[in-house]
Amino acid sequence: MKVEGPVRKILLILPAGFRGFGRVIKPLDNVSVIIYNSLSDVVHAAKAAGAVRACIFVTPTTEEPVEASNWQCFAMAMTDLVRNGTPCPMWFTPNLVRS
Repeated sequence: MKVEGPVRKILLILPAGFRGFGRVIKPLDNVSVIIYNSLSDVVHAAKAAGAVRACIFVTPTTEEPVEASNWQCFAMAMTDLVRNGTPCPMWFTPNLVRS
């Protein structure tokens, strides 16, 4: 007899430009899509997510760099997910962080 625990969700975190994604695709039941306007939205979502199987974060495209303190707060929230064993692939736009 195979005993399985609860299905852990995949967290897909997308910038506000993807807010209409539901007209094009329907995510699987185990995928939670979070649309964010600011990095603080991402921090709150990551803290509320609990245990997830994977977290995929898509950075915003902007010409205006984001304050380093906002990125640091975001990085700590992602670090908490990774410490719990969640793989979090992330790609950042080089000019996005201002020191």
